[in-house]
Amino acid sequence: MSKKGGQPSIVLIFSLAATMIGATIISLPWVISQSGLILGPVLVILTGFLSIYTGRLILKNSKGYHDFGQKCRDTLGAWSQYLAQGISVLVLLSAQISLHIFLSQNLHSLVNAFIAFTKHDSPTWWTTKISALIILAVEFPLVLIPDLTVILKISSFGIIAVLAVCVIVVFKGVTPPGGITMKDITYASPNFPVSLGVLSVSFFIHNILPSMFYDARSPKKNTLNMTLGFLLDMLLYLAVGITGYLGYHHFKDPATGQIKTVPDNILLCFASTDIWAFVARICLTLQMIVTWPVMFSQTRTSFFEGFFPRSALECGKGCTRPSRSKGFRGTRSEKRPLLDRNDGEETFSGHGDETKEEFKDKPLELNFWIHILPSSIVFMSIPTMFALFYPSVGNILRFAGSFCGFIYIFLLPNLVEIVVRIQAHRAGYVQLEVSPDASINRDMNSLTGSKPKAAGCRVAFVVFRSSVLILYGLSVFVMQFIFKAK
Repeated sequence: MSKKGGQPSIVLIFSLAATMIGATIISLPWVISQSGLILGPVLVILTGFLSIYTGRLILKNSKGYHDFGQKCRDTLGAWSQYLAQGISVLVLLSAQISLHIFLSQNLHSLVNAFIAFTKHDSPTWWTTKISALIILAVEFPLVLIPDLTVILKISSFGIIAVLAVCVIVVFKGVTPPGGITMKDITYASPNFPVSLGVLSVSFFIHNILPSMFYDARSPKKNTLNMTLGFLLDMLLYLAVGITGYLGYHHFKDPATGQIKTVPDNILLCFASTDIWAFVARICLTLQMIVTWPVMFSQTRTSFFEGFFPRSALECGKGCTRPSRSKGFRGTRSEKRPLLDRNDGEETFSGHGDETKEEFKDKPLELNFWIHILPSSIVFMSIPTMFALFYPSVGNILRFAGSFCGFIYIFLLPNLVEIVVRIQAHRAGYVQLEVSPDASINRDMNSLTGSKPKAAGCRVAFVVFRSSVLILYGLSVFVMQFIFKAK
């Protein structure tokens, strides 16, 4: 059944693809180099389809929710909601760290290019550390802006800049200096776990899937639209990663003249005065400058909404959004979904849509001096410290991505799936014992997924499958400490 005024499928597909893809696209050639020309694309496809599967679990089990963390709370307990909220903050923070490093490197190269165009030499004091401090000075006032309407409109065109960078990288990859050579190509590397860590964050969008598809015009197509969005990004990752690695698996560093392997920022392979690289850096710099305030606002909101009581945040005039009182959030026993006979859908008892709609529509209002300014200083200091003293994007992304991916892509969705399936299985047998009515039996069969005699085997298989995926996600995170990036 379609909703009037909801988001059409084409908008959802491209919104998903545009939100998921970002500055990490320029690290994909490095990802392929860590695993090999054949094994690398296989891992991209594997991680993509595993992310699609767990994304489908989130959409299926989050019907009626704007936030998967709320579903986790109602199914697993309050600890899971805090964990989900913390991971959302951590993945956004790691993205800001990578943005700061990329911006510093791009600004350094762009200034070098302008100086070279004037036939002068760059001063010795002009380093990436200076450019990192300049980025801080530019971005800090932007993250303090309370109304991001204008920036949001500008950032909506950011996908054009990212696509332009992808086209330039692919073009440069297939036309490198001296042509493509297959010498010293690695086809499969035992260092492949490093790639899995970065790929986990490259496909990470699971924390906003319920809110993104909540107002879909055709809810029945949500799974299909989500899958198409993931596949679109998967194709871009493969194109950029393979061509970038083929063209620059070994390249002559334009700054030092030494032969090096592909870095975690493919743009560093190109000379500052290279016109196409110059255009790519400008496009990516502008896109990241307007993306950062939006991402920062999401980080701040997620932090305060997830870890502080609403009553503690309501200060000053205009803070009219209702608190997360017991009547709305409820406890695990109060807000647990009740299974009814409405085609296997979940309904809720004692919580009207009116309260949830009121909570959703009124934005969080924070006091500037108490909340916005102090949090901005703290959250801006962290990326700046990394950009100054540890500008290794690849290592940052692989550790943060593997941990966040383990929790939000593998652990929580599969735990919720296990609990929901077991609850449905038990509810089915209880209902069958209470009433022998044939229509009720059919309804409960649809919930358990099969006839009662076979339902137990099906639930056992779900538990086994989910456990394997959880162990896989955990192993990816653990292996980051065993293997070192080349």
